[in-house]
Amino acid sequence: NKSSLQLESIQRIIIKIDCSLSNWTCHTKKSAQSIHIRVSYAAIQFKPKVMKQYQLFATTPKAMEGILANEIQALGGNNVQQKLAGVAFQGDLAMAYTTCLWLRTASRILLLLGSFEVKSQQDLYIGIQNIDWSEHLNPDDSLAVTFSSKNNPAINNTHFGAQKVKDAIVDQMRTKFNQRPSVD
Repeated sequence: NKSSLQLESIQRIIIKIDCSLSNWTCHTKKSAQSIHIRVSYAAIQFKPKVMKQYQLFATTPKAMEGILANEIQALGGNNVQQKLAGVAFQGDLAMAYTTCLWLRTASRILLLLGSFEVKSQQDLYIGIQNIDWSEHLNPDDSLAVTFSSKNNPAINNTHFGAQKVKDAIVDQMRTKFNQRPSVD
């Protein structure tokens, strides 16, 4: 059950992490045009430096948003906003884990890692490169990228889109550590 955040007229990429901490999802939506990316890997390490507030999104079946919003507020989530098939909220990493553990009506908890406009293939590459992947992935870890696109003129081939995302992540890791993650 995938749900999308309703974004306004600007085409953006949003990177999120789900509750199991093994599947990253990245998607953009502009009216009927959309790109969906899933980046997964075997090991994830969070290295938070401070108790940073994150943008989080909990997915849920349609018509359950109100119940989910109440659950998140009861757990201490900030800026709770009901959306279509989910609830957006803010919290630190402890809140993300707490919601993974205690929410009864959420399917997934997604963590926003970055947001950027995509008007070309290079925009996708640069946007992915601007995320510090070393905060989430070690150079000796393994990653897999699944990409889907719907009516998007910038990137309309799913294999090419997945390759661009993988290249951006691997190139960043190779530059920083002189080593690259394995790709499944």
